Amino acid sequence: MTATDVPLVRDLPFRPLVTIEPEASLRIAARTMRQEGVSALVVGTPGALVTILTERDVTAAVADGRAPDTLTAELATPRPATVDRDATVVAAAARMLDEGVRHLVVVQGGRAVGVVSIRDLLAVLLQAFPPEGVLLLVGGFGERVRWPR
Repeated sequence: MTATDVPLVRDLPFRPLVTIEPEASLRIAARTMRQEGVSALVVGTPGALVTILTERDVTAAVADGRAPDTLTAELATPRPATVDRDATVVAAAARMLDEGVRHLVVVQGGRAVGVVSIRDLLAVLLQAFPPEGVLLLVGGFGERVRWPR
């Protein structure tokens, strides 16, 4: 596979935005995540990115003893990490590593159009590279590792 063959974020099967109102409770957010089968919600109006609420935020809130009726606006991560729809999946993975996050909001023309997770990226990267090994392109590591180890 050459650098020009690396899949783009737009080629990923990322889900459309699942949003929740800032006034929604932690309980409603967790229920929405479970019902929709997602691990992140955009808090606010579709397309107009405000904040993101991830499973990490929910876990932290529970661990900190936050009440189930705590507003999502109080728990959500402000200024979430984003990736352009036309970026490579390698660039998206590098962004996740740089930011220390598991989700990126996918943007097109400055508007949020979806969310991509580390699981989405991993699935595509494992399919894109030969089964005898995975070439780690992220962050310039360039080292070959056996998969599975």
